[in-house]
Amino acid sequence: MTIDLLLIWPRHLDYPEWRKWLKEHRVKFAKIIVIFTNMSYNLPDLRNSVKAQMEKDNVIFDDNNPVSGNEDWRNVATNKALKYSNSEWVFFTEQDFHPKEGFWEYMDKMLTQNKTFGAVVGTRLHPCCIFVPRKVLNQTSKNFSVIKDVADHFSILQQELPEFEAIPDYLYSHEGGLSQKMTQELLKSQ
Repeated sequence: MTIDLLLIWPRHLDYPEWRKWLKEHRVKFAKIIVIFTNMSYNLPDLRNSVKAQMEKDNVIFDDNNPVSGNEDWRNVATNKALKYSNSEWVFFTEQDFHPKEGFWEYMDKMLTQNKTFGAVVGTRLHPCCIFVPRKVLNQTSKNFSVIKDVADHFSILQQELPEFEAIPDYLYSHEGGLSQKMTQELLKSQ
């Protein structure tokens, strides 16, 4: 079964550990699709450096479209990434998700069951790790927006899924908020 990995990447950040992880596991994915987002910080743009460092990893890079005031930046970026994707499975992930021993074997088993699975934090199917069969994803609105003052990104998708299974916690770690922490450190150092 083919899997496309989709990742949203703030253009002012670099994730060396994630880049290293990708090199080690690149063969597992048909496509790696990275959409750079402009988070409107007055910080250096690292897109060219990231692309150069990942040149041999066969990654599709693109920039997010400009986002208007009534649009959700992550929804716009995720839907742009989906335009490049055509595999049987879509793997939404984040740079602060780290599989542990046994994760890949679990993934292989779950792929045969043809239902959504991912990291669940509380009751939330967290976008740090969500595997969705293309057939299931195509039956949703593909709306990855927040529900203002109610729920975070990917909550609309979660509501539209017929079912999903939580990946056991011992199979991964998730740092949570890594991009915000890194951005705050960069802003402090200016």
